[in-house]
Amino acid sequence: MTKGPEDFFSEHEMEVIKSESMRWGVEVDYHQVIEEMQSVGFYLEDWESHPSEFLNLPLETQLAITFRTMRQPHKKVEQYLIKNHKKTIQSGLSLIKGYDEYWRFEPCILKLREMDHDSLTYLLEYLESFFETDYFHTLNQHKTVVLDKREYWNQDETSSQNTILGKEIFNEASSLFESGFPNLLAMKRILDGECPKNDDLQNLRASSVRRELTDRDDANSAYFDLIVEGYDNQLRNAMAHGSFLNDPSNKEIRIPTRNLTYSYEQFNNAVAAAIANSVFLTGLFYALVQESCSPETEHS
Repeated sequence: MTKGPEDFFSEHEMEVIKSESMRWGVEVDYHQVIEEMQSVGFYLEDWESHPSEFLNLPLETQLAITFRTMRQPHKKVEQYLIKNHKKTIQSGLSLIKGYDEYWRFEPCILKLREMDHDSLTYLLEYLESFFETDYFHTLNQHKTVVLDKREYWNQDETSSQNTILGKEIFNEASSLFESGFPNLLAMKRILDGECPKNDDLQNLRASSVRRELTDRDDANSAYFDLIVEGYDNQLRNAMAHGSFLNDPSNKEIRIPTRNLTYSYEQFNNAVAAAIANSVFLTGLFYALVQESCSPETEHS
């Protein structure tokens, strides 16, 4: 009898393959992954100094290297995961600080580190259940595009080409926020003493989510308002409704329906804020919750 992929991969590995397939929007050749697992001699730690090169490998090769790593002895895998977790936090914070956007996230991060264990545990469980939904897979697809295009975009460049790329990044990030901001609202509701559920928050209107997270009369909104205000909804609406005008001659963006003008520098700052939000919402926030839940956590 011919063996299928289910006979070679664990249930968890099959879930990873399906998740990565959805993330990149491509089909995965299971048999190629199996062949490469048996022939490729690399592990994930071999690519730590070359993350962009790893992401340029075929998806099947990435999966083969990942599974080879995860099939190592338990202690070695645990050491790698701990190291990778710390690296996720360090690289995420470094990127946000590089765009001079950390001040927006600092109140939320500091509050995370003050939360009691039961509240943090509920938040962690909420996020882990989120990862099992299509809301997460939607967010993950947009994240992939944002982070890929970010590699070719420069905040300090004021060319028309860079602005076009910035528009593409901002547009993808705007879609990402639809399913990302409700996770911040989950933390806010937990601070309020509630027990939020994914479907309830994800089905709220995006404007309602933003309104609650920026409510000046609600003390717990103070941990999130700066993050949400980093999202320029005027730009998002202009792109969605065809009112975004790129004027290379004057190096500015105009929104005629709102009589608004952005210099290229101002627009680049809005794109940088959108990228910082994307990084926070798609991995860093979860890693920080995990870190805060750990009894051995040491905050730098």
